[in-house]
Amino acid sequence: MNINELMSNIQVLVPFRNAFESDNVGLVIGSEKEEVKNIIVAHDLTIELLNHCIDQKINCVIVYHPPIHRAIDFIRFDNPYTEVVAKFLFNNISVISLHTALDVSVGGNADILAELFKLQDIKKFAYTNDSHAAGRIGTIQEKLPINFLSDVESVLNTKVIRTNKYFSEIKKINKIALLPGSGTDFIDEVLNQVDAYITGDISYHHFLLADIAKIGLVQISHIASEIPGIDKFCKDLAKLIKINLTYHKPIFYG
Repeated sequence: MNINELMSNIQVLVPFRNAFESDNVGLVIGSEKEEVKNIIVAHDLTIELLNHCIDQKINCVIVYHPPIHRAIDFIRFDNPYTEVVAKFLFNNISVISLHTALDVSVGGNADILAELFKLQDIKKFAYTNDSHAAGRIGTIQEKLPINFLSDVESVLNTKVIRTNKYFSEIKKINKIALLPGSGTDFIDEVLNQVDAYITGDISYHHFLLADIAKIGLVQISHIASEIPGIDKFCKDLAKLIKINLTYHKPIFYG
């Protein structure tokens, strides 16, 4: 199986065309003609992952976050912005990125979050095209805010949680919005619609905005919202192409 054939199999589960238009998904390092020897699924490209690939003779990484986010003027081994990319390229390790294509796919990151939080009456937001979106809005069994935060910790296996000031004034939580990764670009779409919005990478100014709008914000670890969906993708792809496949999970930043 070559890289092109592998990508065809990946897109049975995660069609790249459904990602946000500006997102860098698909093959970002390597050649479609390269023969695949061993594969690993990972969250990000790191030096630790590189050493593991070299040690285990892995020549293809299916990574969630794209290692190249924007146009670059150079690829250097002595620059922290390009060092990792340069070393994967030098070692002839192909890299395929999933990112928001996985977020919006059927059974992907957003759907898995909705399932984990047992959402009912689900609606989508943060659309990438006419039918696919990265966010989910729905109702849950009514909970006290303190109990809801305990559920978030348990469901996502994380202690990295922060709320806005208004969250402490909420009497009950019944309707929530979820978006894996960083969802503050879409906060306007959930204002006045939910009791609480759960996502990662919330800025100080968004916390203030939510206080004024009287909506609870729950900031979680960025990757904690993505790990369950990537874990499921890894298992689904392994079953589809009939191989043993490992997910190299990030532990420290969870």
